[in-house]
Formats: sequence, structure tokens, C-alpha cells
Amino acid sequence: MPDEPAGMNPLGPIRRAIGLGLVVALAIALAWGFRVDALRGRYRAQLDRISIAIDQVTGRKVSPAAAPIAIEAVGIVRDRYRQQRDEARGVVERQSASITALAAESARQAAIGARNRQLAEAAIAERGRWIARAAAAETRTERLSAEAEAAECERVADALYQDGF
Repeated sequence: MPDEPAGMNPLGPIRRAIGLGLVVALAIALAWGFRVDALRGRYRAQLDRISIAIDQVTGRKVSPAAAPIAIEAVGIVRDRYRQQRDEARGVVERQSASITALAAESARQAAIGARNRQLAEAAIAERGRWIARAAAAETRTERLSAEAEAAECERVADALYQDGF
């Protein structure tokens, strides 16, 4: 049958189709192989970068087989540091709130002190006026009334001083 002309052999088109199919299948297999090699190379490069990063972070060499365990350990340590950072931020926030509250209380106490100081100064000035009235009094009743008012001003000033303005 190999001597028969191409048009006469009924299996010729089938053989050509099978041959062409085998060539296409071989081309697809080669392309797939090249793709797998490229992916493998890319994955190896990424794994090498990960191993180098683990070495830089932990200070020890890690084999590709032990990389998942090392990565998990780094993640655990990272989570602990994040928790400690969050706790430290909480302490700082509480301290800031405490400082703010103390500053507000200090301002409030300073205002109370300033007000008491004004009241004491006014009471002392009023006492001085009553003492002057008592000295200038023409009658005994005027003098006793002025002395009583001066004594009252003195009691108010003493109470303010005891309050500790």
C-alpha cells in the first residue's frame, strides 16, 4: 500500500489528521512544560525572597521546607508585638485623659482661689473702711456698730484664709 497514489488510499487523510493531531499535542505539551518551568522558576524566586526575609527578621537561615513554620512563628511574634503596642497606646490614652482631667481640675481650683482672693481683699478693704468709721464715730452707737461690721469683715477674711485660697 505504500506504493499507492495519495488520492487512492482511503486511510491517507486519517493518517494525516492523526499526524497533525500528534504534532499539535506535542506542541501543547511543550508549551505547557515551558509554562510549568517558568512558574516553578518564579515560585523558587519568591521562595528565596521569603527565605531571605525570614533570615533578616529572625536572624537564622530557614530551609524552604521549614519556611511555613518560621512564617507562622513570625506571625505569632508580630501579633504579640501588636498586642503590646495596643496596650501601650491604651496606657498613653488613659494617661492623657488623666492629665487633661488634672489640668481642668487645676484650672477650676485656680478660679476658685482667685475668686476667694478677691473676696478676701474686698473683706479686708471693707474692714478698713469700718475701722475708719469707728475711729471717726461721734457717738458710742456708731462706733460699736462700725466695730461690729469690722469684726464681721474680719471673720469673713479669716474663713477665706482658712479655706486656703
